[in-house]
Amino acid sequence: MYYNQEIVEEIDDGDIYLRKLTKNDAQFLYNGAKDKRITKYMVLAPFPSLGDAKKFVKRVLELWENRQQFSYIIEIENPEYKNSKSKGKNKNKNKNSKKNKDKSTRSKKNKRKSAKNRLRIGLINLWNISWTHRRAEIGIWIVPSHWRYGYGKKAVELIKMVGFQHLEFKRIEAHVVTQNTPSINLFLNCGFLKECVLRKYLQLRGKFYDTILFASIS
Repeated sequence: MYYNQEIVEEIDDGDIYLRKLTKNDAQFLYNGAKDKRITKYMVLAPFPSLGDAKKFVKRVLELWENRQQFSYIIEIENPEYKNSKSKGKNKNKNKNSKKNKDKSTRSKKNKRKSAKNRLRIGLINLWNISWTHRRAEIGIWIVPSHWRYGYGKKAVELIKMVGFQHLEFKRIEAHVVTQNTPSINLFLNCGFLKECVLRKYLQLRGKFYDTILFASIS
């Protein structure tokens, strides 16, 4: 049913990168899930141990292989690398053509290593997928140190591109707790429409919450 769809493992807009989750991301997820600012309105809960985070990643990768969920790490260019690269450009500005040629060669090598010069800042996924009805749901979180920089909006726009253009979904949903104002604004700014409020829809750590159902249609 879905085998003709283009499965995207990495996509970027020049400022932000989404790449397929790997087993090497377990520590990052383990640390993120411990932050209550991230998990306050999410089903995601702290992992008892790093080993549990590794098991979680393994299950998520199995879901990817079965085309049931596509999870991506959100990355930006590492500011330290970006600054050093900028200094390098200024330093080499007045060098002769031979050195410029050498610089060009190094640039190609650096391009191949670009993934190593990125900084992980969050996770975004398409899950709860129905291939029959051509729809999926978005989940996203970003580490608090990178809130309010517009990265969430860029990540959602990229995942919409994956869902609509590559996977050919007709509908992408997001469920947001009514108290989660930043996420509500995020999806509104990304062109999602509020369809309804689902009362007592989520139980998070013993408390029930109403959620807003947002949707974007291709």
